[in-house]
Amino acid sequence: MTMDPLTLEQIQEITDRAVQEGRIPSPDACDDQGQPLLTWKAFAARFGLTPEQAQAEEAEFDQQVAEIENASRSFKSGRISTNSCRRACSAAFQRT
Repeated sequence: MTMDPLTLEQIQEITDRAVQEGRIPSPDACDDQGQPLLTWKAFAARFGLTPEQAQAEEAEFDQQVAEIENASRSFKSGRISTNSCRRACSAAFQRT
């Protein structure tokens, strides 16, 4: 399993599929370069949250991703074992 970052094309494909499946709302804004964006208000409304709650959920998700990326880097560099990497990743996911 590789933990390499996704390309912009891969991110766009994942986002398009999620919109088509109704898992996220369609983008409702654009950035300065014309790239579609989803506002916190639209995202929060889709999931019955306030924009502040949606931002807090994203912050928690970002923390989990950072912990998993850190465990992956540590494993790749040989600083931790496979089992330690699995435990670190499991711990990050169990908080959801």
